Amino acid sequence: MEIPLPSVEPVPSLISKFDPANLRQRVLSAAVLIPLVLLIVYLGGWVYDVAVIAVMILGLREWRTIVRNGPLSPKNTGACASALWWGLGLLYLGGGGLGLIVVRAVPDFGFANAIFLLVAVWATDTGAYFAGRLIGGPKLAPVISPKKTWAGLLGGMAFAAVLGYAVASGFGMDMLSASVMASVLAVVSQVGDLFESWVKRRFGVKDSGDLIPGHGGILDRIDGLLFAAIFFALCGAIMRS
Repeated sequence: MEIPLPSVEPVPSLISKFDPANLRQRVLSAAVLIPLVLLIVYLGGWVYDVAVIAVMILGLREWRTIVRNGPLSPKNTGACASALWWGLGLLYLGGGGLGLIVVRAVPDFGFANAIFLLVAVWATDTGAYFAGRLIGGPKLAPVISPKKTWAGLLGGMAFAAVLGYAVASGFGMDMLSASVMASVLAVVSQVGDLFESWVKRRFGVKDSGDLIPGHGGILDRIDGLLFAAIFFALCGAIMRS
């Protein structure tokens, strides 16, 4: 007599939690873009400023595409609403670009500050991506961005704190303060990410573009950085005043 064995649900592997094709695109894009960005930050001066302005112009083009793609709310129709959305885009990208330029222009500490800012934001994205996929759990803002989780936010904060500490150590900064600031920048960066997600959802757009494989458009890549740059530049101005 054959005794039926209880069925066992297969345990999902770690790999199954990720989209291998998307992850591969992300890694390849990062391998190309990160060295280029670091070189531009290192050169500084007009090279850096022109690069920032060029990226902001590309971002503004994507913003224009988003807000012209058919709003979901009747409140967004008409010339007045269109002008308001354009003004918001100029404030968003203009403020973020100015923040990036100001951070790099700080005498003696510009390079270190810019690297610290970039690493904090990159670490946030990386930590949030892996923690969110591996841990999952309660959603951070399900209506705005269904894939984001509280675990992702905490993972991004933790990874930003660790790498912020490491960068501070390399540049001779106060490591504890840098670690705390990196965690705060992680939160601000995620707010920026959610802001862009809210705008895209309001206008029924999935990605701001397709310029960067695995990431979407320019705005999809710099949304958190723009908010973080504004915040970091303001903090620096307050501390120097």
